[in-house]
Amino acid sequence: MGRVVWQGKERHHVSVGKGGMYDFTNPQSAWDSITDSAEGNPYLITLEPGIYEQDSPAEDEPAWWFFGKTDISITGSRAAVLRKTGTTGGGSVAVGKAGAMAERVRLDGFTIANPLTGGVLEGSPPEGGLYIGQEHGNNDFDTAMNYDQVEVCNMHILGVHDALQLFGTVPPTDGGPAIPGRVWIRNNLIQSVHDAYTVKGEMRLDSLANQIYVHSAGDHPYLTNIGGWKHTGIHYNTQFDVLAATARGGSQYSHVAEQINVIGNGNNGGGIGGTNLQQKTCAGIYVYTGGATPGGVMYPGLHFTGCSIRLSNLFDADLIRGFAGILVLGKHQIDDWDFVFENGSIDVYQESTGTSAPANAAGVKLADSDAGTQYLRIINSRIRVRNVQGTAPLAYSMQTEHANHYIKHTNVIDEAADGIDDAVGNIDYTPPRGAPSIVP
Repeated sequence: MGRVVWQGKERHHVSVGKGGMYDFTNPQSAWDSITDSAEGNPYLITLEPGIYEQDSPAEDEPAWWFFGKTDISITGSRAAVLRKTGTTGGGSVAVGKAGAMAERVRLDGFTIANPLTGGVLEGSPPEGGLYIGQEHGNNDFDTAMNYDQVEVCNMHILGVHDALQLFGTVPPTDGGPAIPGRVWIRNNLIQSVHDAYTVKGEMRLDSLANQIYVHSAGDHPYLTNIGGWKHTGIHYNTQFDVLAATARGGSQYSHVAEQINVIGNGNNGGGIGGTNLQQKTCAGIYVYTGGATPGGVMYPGLHFTGCSIRLSNLFDADLIRGFAGILVLGKHQIDDWDFVFENGSIDVYQESTGTSAPANAAGVKLADSDAGTQYLRIINSRIRVRNVQGTAPLAYSMQTEHANHYIKHTNVIDEAADGIDDAVGNIDYTPPRGAPSIVP
C-alpha cells in the first residue's frame, strides 16, 4: 500500500494481482480491507492483468459486491477480467446494497464477464455482468437509494442476459419522494446475447458514447449461445403499476452518442433468432411500461441525442412482439412528448430464412395495450427499413397500433421500403444481406 495521484487527486493505493508482489490477489479482499475511505480520504484499487474467477458466495448474490464505502475507484486494463464461475444466482459484480450505500465509486478500464446461464428464460440465474443498485436481476427495489455518484467508464462488460443493469428507486408506500441516485455510464463496450443494457426505476442517468452489441454468442468466448425472451440494445423495463417519476425527485435519463447494434443470424440454432427463440422481441431501444393498472407516468426526460441504431437479422421463427429500431409497449404513458430521439439514425434490416413469416419491421413502433397513451418525438433523424421474404413482408418507418399512440416527427429523412401506415413517404433501402455483421 502507498499513495498515488490518479485523475488529479492524491489517493491511498491498494494493488491486486497474481503472485506475492501485490497487496491482494482478489479485488473483493482489497475492497473489504478499506475501513476509512471518505470524500476527503479517497482510495484507488488497481487490478493487474489476469483472469480473476470466483462464484457467488450465496444464491442471488454477486461474485464481487462493492458496497458500504465512499470515494473508491477500481481501475485496470481490459486484460484484467473479473469472471464469474459456478451456478449460483446473481451477477458477476454489483455496486450498492440496501442499508449499505456505495457513494462516489468509479469502475474504470477493466473487463467484467459472466459467460454462464442457468436456462433460456429471462431471470434464470446466473447471467448478468454488472448490476448497479441491486445484487441480482429481480424487481425487489428499494425506496431509499443505495448508491450515488457511481461512474462506469472505459469498461468491457459481458453477460448472457443483462450485461449491464441499472436499478433505481421506487416511490415508498407512504407516498413520499424516492430521491434517485446519480450514475454515469461512459465509453464502455457492452455485449450480450439478450438484453445488453437494462434500466429500471428512478435515477439520474447520464450515458455517453457506449458501444452496445447484442449478437450470437459464438462471436465471443465469454458468452453462451442460448435462445431467450428478448434481444434488445437498451431496455427500459418497468413492471410497477405507478412510477410517477415526474413528481419524485428529478429523475432524468440522458443518452448521447450511443452506438446500438443488434445483429445475428437465425440459422445458428440459438442466440439472436434460432428455433429456441421464445418471446422474440428484437429492438435497438425497447421501452416497456408494464403493470396491472394503466395510467402511471413513466420515464420523464428520456432523451436520445446523436445515437445510432443498427438492427439486422435473418430469422427462421415468427416474432411475437416485434422487430423495430425503437419499440414502445405497455399500459402506462410516456407523457408530454418527453421521450425524444433526435439527431440520430435508425437502420433496420430483416430477412426470413425459413417458412415462417417475419413480423412487420419498423424503424419506430408504438405497440401493445391501447390503455396507456404513448408519445414519442423524432427530430432531425434518418430512418431506413427493409423487410424481405415472408408472406407479408411489410416495413414501416413509423408505426402506431392504436389511436392514442402519437409520433411527432420533425425533419425526418424516411427511407423505408414498405406497404402502408408510414408517418412519411417511402424510399427503397437494400443493404447487404445480413448487414451489419461486425462484432468486436
